[in-house]
Amino acid sequence: MGFYAEAEKLRSIFKVPTERFYLLKIKALSATDNWPALEKFSLERRPPVGFKPFVDACIEGGNKNEALKYIVKLSNLQEKADAYMRIGLVNEAAEVQSQRDNGELLGRLKLFGQSSSAGNLFENIRDRLSLT
Repeated sequence: MGFYAEAEKLRSIFKVPTERFYLLKIKALSATDNWPALEKFSLERRPPVGFKPFVDACIEGGNKNEALKYIVKLSNLQEKADAYMRIGLVNEAAEVQSQRDNGELLGRLKLFGQSSSAGNLFENIRDRLSLT
């Protein structure tokens, strides 16, 4: 509803931990489809909860394009690959996974992307990594 100053006062009065406040604000902004405010909030400072809650909120809110802004900021490659898979970007997930040098998820990705072009991409990555 835009009562950010009031929310900060309540946070202070009730001594809400920073991480909990971040999670609540992320949920509130995504529930109201206030994507510009969510992006502004993510840029205020490095989020103490990381960028995964931003990705989750965008995906749950049905805004895959908004989720992409935060997926690229994920430092954990497994989380990044999983996030790409959740929004249907199998090729990007496979590329990130190849950086991890993890053949197990590549096998799961191959099952997920049954198209011939996706299958060829997975075979090329497996060959490049010398995985069986």
